[in-house]
Amino acid sequence: SICPGNSRSLPGSVSLQDCTCLTGHTAASNGVACTACEPGTYKNWSGTGNCTSCHGSSANSSPGSVSPAACLCFPGFTSQGPDCLPCPADFYKNVSGPSACVGCEAGRGSLLGSSACFCPPGSFQGRDGVCQLCAAATYKASYGSEACSSCPTNAVSPTAS
Repeated sequence: SICPGNSRSLPGSVSLQDCTCLTGHTAASNGVACTACEPGTYKNWSGTGNCTSCHGSSANSSPGSVSPAACLCFPGFTSQGPDCLPCPADFYKNVSGPSACVGCEAGRGSLLGSSACFCPPGSFQGRDGVCQLCAAATYKASYGSEACSSCPTNAVSPTAS
């Protein structure tokens, strides 16, 4: 007989129960249609059984993945052995995969696990893309490209606050 989707049997098999899931696919029992492992999981053996999760919540894989090597670290995380570790502060990684984190350019920074670098607190991104210091009586408390905010009434701040 013909096996259901994403399963196979050995030559000479006589029962639907002889049909087992292909690697990267799973089902509750033999002899039924198998579904691809969900994104973020893999299964590197044939037959029934659960798909294995990638490196925690910091990696993903394509549906139907057959190997832990298919688990790629998200942007902001880099591979160290089988684990994905966040990029350190003032480093970033803007692509998925095993590539290394890259240092932020001068005048920019990032927080732990960042996928981009931004203007640091006390500065904003000008029209030319360069970080500029907040003017006196304005401030910005976080990383980002947004404008500096005005101080509340009857309050002042020095430049770069």
